[in-house]
Amino acid sequence: MKSVICDTNIWYDLANKKYDKSLLKRDQLIGTSINLREIASSPYLVSNLNLIVNVVKSITKFHDKIYIDNPMDHLITIFHKDYRADSITEENILKSFTTLININIDEIPAERFKEVKRRLNNITVPSQNLVDQINNGLPEIRLKIKQSIGKKKHRKADFTKIWKSFISELVLIYSKENCEKAYIIDVEDEKWKYLELFITIWERYFNKLELEKRKIRKNDWPDLFNLVYVQPGYKYWTSDKIWNRIIDENDKLKEYKYNYGTQQCIRSEEHTSELQSHSFIS
Repeated sequence: MKSVICDTNIWYDLANKKYDKSLLKRDQLIGTSINLREIASSPYLVSNLNLIVNVVKSITKFHDKIYIDNPMDHLITIFHKDYRADSITEENILKSFTTLININIDEIPAERFKEVKRRLNNITVPSQNLVDQINNGLPEIRLKIKQSIGKKKHRKADFTKIWKSFISELVLIYSKENCEKAYIIDVEDEKWKYLELFITIWERYFNKLELEKRKIRKNDWPDLFNLVYVQPGYKYWTSDKIWNRIIDENDKLKEYKYNYGTQQCIRSEEHTSELQSHSFIS
């Protein structure tokens, strides 16, 4: 039985019946905090609520467990085993999902949809501003690469240590603002081995972004952080070509990839309408 961390798009694909369930055998489908938050902030809550209901039902029916710690808390837990996260946001989302699949959508007042739309704007506008800022700076970065080491050497360079430092700094900032004390992660800590897929894809993704004529997408941020839940021995299932391409190009990452049709992975028995949640399991 394989443990499979799912990208949010997989729950949408299951809701849209893109996979032949009769071909699937029993492995563990695992949801994450990122999945919950992306669904709970989807614009489809306003434009296509029936789809969201079906997505929530797909998680309810097929998940084996859900990692409810957000990515920052999850990272801290890996390096500091004594840390206990407060996942009240995710717990509330789970409760709201359970309510959603048991209500009559036609009875929801129109004013409620307007309220949801205002809330979504408050979430998406700052996120899009950050993405625009990064994309606007890419031409200058590409020019500097061309004028210095060149594209060929840059593509072969390994910036893993730099990205470990970057992630460590994010954790430090987060812990100072949200935890009882500041948590420091040493870039030389051996526990980084549990984040091989996460840190390697971060490094390769931004390396490509700096060289290729493409832009970062708003959804790339949660996708990148969703990888923190994939530890050695686990599989990652995504229908996004970007992440599959990076995995396919890196021999040491191929073992993490879940391929539908060869290593099928859905539990055959159905779950109840109660969503189950789990914190980090080592």
